Amino acid sequence: LEEMKRINHEYQVGKQFYLVSGDLYDGKEDFAVVLQPFLRNSFIPKIGEGEPDTSFFSVDCFHISERAHAEMAIGLWNNMLEPIGRKQAYNNFTYDRSKIHCPSECNIRTVRACVILGFVQYN
Repeated sequence: LEEMKRINHEYQVGKQFYLVSGDLYDGKEDFAVVLQPFLRNSFIPKIGEGEPDTSFFSVDCFHISERAHAEMAIGLWNNMLEPIGRKQAYNNFTYDRSKIHCPSECNIRTVRACVILGFVQYN
């Protein structure tokens, strides 16, 4: 299991570099790849004596439920509105719809837009 985790992590880091840090899409004004890390440090919610909350899984215990989809949609939406470099890398799965962020300004969060606006340094 540890080897599988290591291989998976190396694959993800490699893809991240290729898509984001590489020059594949660098300089494009009409397209950007921005990672949305809202599940990076998440875990299966627990109930009671540390048992997994099965309401996050469908009846086959493999696919995620409607509740899990709703939670992940909130996390993804919020991540898309957060600036690059300050994106939340976890989701607390509270099923609290009041945690949905509403855009209050120009929320175009691409590397190029953030460089132009002075949010990040780009080499």
